Amino acid sequence: MLALLFADQAFAAPSLISPEQLFRLRIAPGQKQLLVPLKEEMAERLLFRRCKNTVQSIQISEEQALPDTTLRPQMTNLGSITGMELPTGPYTFRRGNGQALDNSSEITDAQRNIILQHHSSSVFQKNYASRYMPDTQAAYRGLKPQTALMRAASGMSRTIDPRRPRKLNLAQQAEVDRHPEVSLLRRRLKSLLRTFQDQKRSIASTKGTLLYDHYRQAYQAHRNLRRRHEKALLTEVKERYKKEQPVIDIQRQLKGFPVAEQEAFQAAEYVFAERVHAIDALFTFATSSTEEECQRRVTAINALITLCKKQERQGFRRRRSDIKVKEEQASVSPPPSLSETLPVECKATQCIFCLGNEGLSAADRLKTFAARGDLKKHFHRKHLRHYPEGQSIACPHPRCDVMLNGAMHLQNHAEVVHKTRT
Repeated sequence: MLALLFADQAFAAPSLISPEQLFRLRIAPGQKQLLVPLKEEMAERLLFRRCKNTVQSIQISEEQALPDTTLRPQMTNLGSITGMELPTGPYTFRRGNGQALDNSSEITDAQRNIILQHHSSSVFQKNYASRYMPDTQAAYRGLKPQTALMRAASGMSRTIDPRRPRKLNLAQQAEVDRHPEVSLLRRRLKSLLRTFQDQKRSIASTKGTLLYDHYRQAYQAHRNLRRRHEKALLTEVKERYKKEQPVIDIQRQLKGFPVAEQEAFQAAEYVFAERVHAIDALFTFATSSTEEECQRRVTAINALITLCKKQERQGFRRRRSDIKVKEEQASVSPPPSLSETLPVECKATQCIFCLGNEGLSAADRLKTFAARGDLKKHFHRKHLRHYPEGQSIACPHPRCDVMLNGAMHLQNHAEVVHKTRT
């Protein structure tokens, strides 16, 4: 919360711009509070907002809230990457918070209901109370309950297994494609595509015709049916893994094989230093020292503030040639002051918009596309199509300040001055 407030510069005091300053504030003698007000225009601003596309880059909207339809799939995917068996969603954290409140001896049931905004305890008992019982055996035998052990045995984290299948492999995808129903719809779709080829027309040019409507219906039917079969097969694969993998692990140990170490997570392709620093700062243990704990929080808040200013380029499927180009770029260390050292003349397949976007990582700014056709698609889809017609636009190259009269003038300028053809 504090990181987002500092990133948005939401505090009314103009000099309050860092968490170090916030933690240095003290309550004046004779008073018992020090209010830290927000700017009036920030008080009603949404905390979690959705992204919007602009000419320069993707930016955070000022008015539109981040919808549940965007947040929930992303959290589910994160839980799957972590190796959780059960789906992860926003209410996973709410239930965990509710159970922590219920387990606290310092919080009464009435206070818990107020915090969770429940009209009675029956809501918590029905939807939040853990279905795992405490250490009943210790209670029966008059022993001290193993609270930590029971808590570990009843939490979602016990199911974490990075080896758990997340996607279908190539053989399983081919099995889905061979399904009679999927194969039938695919043949129907290919037949319609041949019709477009016979008429020497593109799909987009037939929009509004009966042929286009038939194609869209066939495309959606094939896509939806294939997804249903993929989901059903993945569920079957996960269930088979859940039954067979423990047996394999037990047999390996009984035969004297060493316990296999967990496979390391595959390195994320677009991870940059700011994200690594944020993860390191967040996943550190609290200390008993007040000063050290304060410094740990300040470090975490600063890491998140820096991360908020960075933009992660959206991933997409690439050809092998793109992967080779990416590897070659990763092997070159960028200069410390990138914008000042960039040449005016770019490489033929570099995007001048990305070069001038300081929110991107150095590798993404210096990216070269495998072919000019790829650059042209990126240039139009990610940048030019968001440009309002009839307005002047400044050249986005960091070492060029020329004002240009529209998209055509920009493309001509990029080719003549910066040697990149779009």
